[in-house]
Amino acid sequence: EKKKPTEEQYHTMVKMVKEKKFQELFQYDQLTKERKAGRVFATFTEGDYTTFEPTFKVVKGAAELTYNEERSPAWCDRVLWRSNTPDAIECKGPWNSLKVNSSDHKPVGISLNVPVYNKPCVATESKKKLVITFDEVKGVNLPPMDTNGLCDAYLEFISQELPFSKKRIYSGVIKKNLNPTFKKVPKLEAIVSNPARMAHGILTILLWDNDLLKKDHKIGYATMAMHPFVPTGGAASKSTSFSLPIVLGGVHMNNGKAMLEGKVTVTVA
Repeated sequence: EKKKPTEEQYHTMVKMVKEKKFQELFQYDQLTKERKAGRVFATFTEGDYTTFEPTFKVVKGAAELTYNEERSPAWCDRVLWRSNTPDAIECKGPWNSLKVNSSDHKPVGISLNVPVYNKPCVATESKKKLVITFDEVKGVNLPPMDTNGLCDAYLEFISQELPFSKKRIYSGVIKKNLNPTFKKVPKLEAIVSNPARMAHGILTILLWDNDLLKKDHKIGYATMAMHPFVPTGGAASKSTSFSLPIVLGGVHMNNGKAMLEGKVTVTVA
C-alpha cells in the first residue's frame, strides 16, 4: 500500500536502519505476511533479507544511502524461487549493492546451489515394478465449489517423471462433501522400475469438482516429491503418512486450511 509516512515515522525508520535493526523492521513486511497467510506465492521460498538495509525507495544519484521521505523504507526488491524439493536447494544470500545509485531501487542478488540428478540408464532397470498404493486419501477443508456450498470432488494422478501403465488415473467422485474420504483410489503401477530413479520423481495429485452440466472445475493440486516415500536399503516396501497443502495459482486454498492427507505405500513387486 502506497502511503506517505509522517515525519516522525520516517525519521524513526531511518534511525532503525542506521542502527541495523533490520529484523525489527522486517516484521512489518507485507509480502512476508501475505505469504505466511497463503494468499500469494504460497509455494515459493526466499532467503533472509534481514541482513542488509531496505532497498527502496532511495534517492536516485545520491552518493550515500538516502531514503525518499515520501515512502517508508522497504525491502521491495526480492528473489523468490519454487521447487518441488525445496530442502535440496542451498541458498547463499541474498545480498544488495549500495554503491549502485542509478535507480530509486538498490539491486539485490542471490546464489542457489541446485542439485542435478542423473537419470539412470535403461541397462540399470530391473524387471520388477514399483506399485504406489494409497490408503484412504482425505481432503480436508476443501473450498466450496457449488451453489449448495459443497463440492463433488475426485482425484487425478499425473507424473511426467513416473510414466504409469495407464495414461489417465482417477479416483471415484465423493459428492456433496468438503472433507471427502477417497476410499477407492487405484493403484499406480510405475513403468520405471528402478527405485533410485523413482526417488527423483514428482507426483502431482489434482483435485477436481465434478459437474454434470458443464466442464469440471479444478479445486487445486498437491505436489508429492517421491524421495521420502521410496523404499531404500533393499527393503521391499515402505509406508508413510503424508499431509500436503492444496494450492492453486500460488495460493493455499481456503486460507491455507485445505489439505490432502493419507498414507502411501511404495512396493517393489
